[in-house]
Amino acid sequence: MGPAAELVSHPLVVGCAVAGGGSMAWSVPALARRFPSRVAIDRVHLAVWSRTQRAVLAAVGTIVLMSGAVAAGSPVGWLTTAALTPFLLTAAAVDVRTQRIPDRLLIAAATVGVGGLALAMSVDGVTVAGSVAAGMATLAGVLGVAHLIRPHSLGLGDVKLGALGGGWIGLVSSHPAGAVRLACWAVVVACAATLVAAMLLAMVRKRAWAAPTPFGPGLIAASWLVVVGAG
Repeated sequence: MGPAAELVSHPLVVGCAVAGGGSMAWSVPALARRFPSRVAIDRVHLAVWSRTQRAVLAAVGTIVLMSGAVAAGSPVGWLTTAALTPFLLTAAAVDVRTQRIPDRLLIAAATVGVGGLALAMSVDGVTVAGSVAAGMATLAGVLGVAHLIRPHSLGLGDVKLGALGGGWIGLVSSHPAGAVRLACWAVVVACAATLVAAMLLAMVRKRAWAAPTPFGPGLIAASWLVVVGAG
């Protein structure tokens, strides 16, 4: 049995993943209210969360934490994934509800990410910092160019979220070149996921194609898929 299989099959890890996933039903709404944007109406949009929405958050959180144990392949990587998960889910949920990703939420998530990087460097050495930097620069760089070309289609919040996702990808990558390749794949998957979501929403809600579709959820899902695939 490999290290990843041993980690995910450990009863303590399974229990923590289930408990942590279930806690997303309360932690994500709490973080959304704790770190709102400076737009007053957003507080109204984030005040009420239905039971169905909380159940979805719990289910998604459990899936992310369980798969993260396989992808990370080490306790340090899994702990970092577990710590980042509530912030990433909050960013996705807030983006869906308000079409914005608050800077204060991203700063809090980045603080957690820096702590995870420091822990990883203490275990795996400074080489992991190169992979993290490569992932961040690639994902944020591509999205930054897209923002400059179409600022109304892709906000700065998405670019900052891309830096966070790129760092997460780099943390589980073996070397900087691999982080660059995976980050590029994340961009492709995020664009495809957002396009599919836009098509489905246009059909279900009978809305115009011009209606905005949040990019954050697709970006986070793409980063997770790439992390899991890399593991």
